[in-house]
Amino acid sequence: MLPDDILALLSHMESHGIKGYVVGGAVRDLVMGREPDDYDIAAECLPEDLLEAFSDHQHYDTSIRFGTLNVYSGKRWIEITCCRYESGYSDLRHPDTVEFCKDIKKDLKRRDFTVNAMAMGSKGQIVDPFGGREDIKNKIIRCVGEPERRFSEDALRIIRALRFASCLEFEIEENTKRAIREKRELLSLVAGERIFAELCKLLLGDGVLSVLLEYSSELGVIIPELLPCVGLDQKNPYHIYTVYEHIARSVAASPKEKNIRLCMLFHDIEKPRAFFVDEKGVGHFYGHPEMSQETAENILRRLKADADTVKKVSFLVKYHDTRPSATKKSLHKYLMKVGFEGARELLSVRRADLSAQSPEFFSQFEYLSESERIIDELEKEGVCLSVQDLLVNGNDLIELGIEKGKKIGEVLYWLLGMVVAGQVKNEREQLLSLARRKV
Repeated sequence: MLPDDILALLSHMESHGIKGYVVGGAVRDLVMGREPDDYDIAAECLPEDLLEAFSDHQHYDTSIRFGTLNVYSGKRWIEITCCRYESGYSDLRHPDTVEFCKDIKKDLKRRDFTVNAMAMGSKGQIVDPFGGREDIKNKIIRCVGEPERRFSEDALRIIRALRFASCLEFEIEENTKRAIREKRELLSLVAGERIFAELCKLLLGDGVLSVLLEYSSELGVIIPELLPCVGLDQKNPYHIYTVYEHIARSVAASPKEKNIRLCMLFHDIEKPRAFFVDEKGVGHFYGHPEMSQETAENILRRLKADADTVKKVSFLVKYHDTRPSATKKSLHKYLMKVGFEGARELLSVRRADLSAQSPEFFSQFEYLSESERIIDELEKEGVCLSVQDLLVNGNDLIELGIEKGKKIGEVLYWLLGMVVAGQVKNEREQLLSLARRKV
C-alpha cells in the first residue's frame, strides 16, 4: 500500500531501532482509497537519534531542534518528525512547551481532526486511537479531544475544518460545529497568509456550496465585507437568490481554478453599497463591478495574497459584467482590452454568474457560446489586438519620413484603429500606403 521509497525509509529507521509511521493526510487518503499528494513520517525517537540514523542520507536539518529532519528518499523530500506532545498555546498558534516522546499515540493526540490523527506502519497496520476510520466511513469532521481546546490552541483549525468539509464533502460533527460557532472570532487573530492558503483550498472543494451557505458568519470574520450580502433580496427579475447565495452558487458553478473562484467570491461583494430600488420597485447595482474590484484588491492584500493573484482576480472582477455584442467588430474591440486568455476566463466567469441567476434567462448561454465561437474564429484569423501585432513598426514609419517621437505612436494607433474597423487589412504594403498620408 505504501510506495517503495517510503517503505525503504521506514525500513532504514527500523534497522537503527526507530519505529516510524506515515501520519496525517497521507493515511487519511489511503484509507479513502485516494493517492496521497505527499507523505509525512513520525518517528518514535529523540532528535539526536533521528539525525544519527540518517547521517548517511541526503538531508537537511534546519528544523532538527524542533524534531524535524528532511530526508531525500531517492524520489522526493520527506519530512520526518519525532513524536512529541505539546502544551500551552499563549499566542494561539505555537505551543509554549514541546516534549519529545517515543509514543505514536501521544503524538496523534495533539493533531486537529480524527481523520488526520491516524498512523500507518511499514506493514500497513493502522494506529487509530480516536476513530478516524469510522469518521471517514460516516463522512464526519470531528476534533480530536475537546473542540474548544483544539480551536483555542490554533484558531486556524476553524477554517481548516471548513476546508476539509468542502474538499472531502464531509459534515462537521455537532460538538465541533458548536465550538466553531463559539470560537469563530479567534479567526481575526490568525495571520492573513495562513487564512488565505486555507481559503483557496476551501473554494476549490466539491462541497464548497454547502460550506459557504452554512458558515457565512465564520467566513464573515475573515471577510467582513461579505456580511452585508447575506440575506439581501436583489429585487431584480434576473435574480432569484439573495446576493450572498448568488455568490455562493456562482463559486460552486465555476471551474475549479483558484483565480476564477476567488473572482466569483468577490464579484458582487459591493452590490449592497451600490443597491438602489427604482420607482417600479426593481433593484439595480450600477457601478458595482468597479466598486467590487477595489474591495477585492483590498481584501486580497489584507490576506497577503501574492501580487499576481491580486492582479488577475482584480481584472476578472472588473470585467465580470461586461457584455459586448456577439459580433466580430464588438468582440475585436473587447479583445483589445482583455486579450484572448482573459476573454476565455471571463466567459467562464459569465457562465458561472448566469448559472446562479434566474433560469428564465438561461437563454443567454446561447449568447456566450456564440461569443466563444467568434473569439475562436478571430484568434485563428490572427487579428490585431495591439500595435505590436501590426505588420509595420516605428522604424518603418521613420523610413517613410514621419518624425520620431509622439507622432510615431499616434500613427501606429491610428493604423490599429483602421484595422480593427475593417477599413484596411493587416498587410504590410496596405499599412505603409495608408501611413504615407500622415507624412
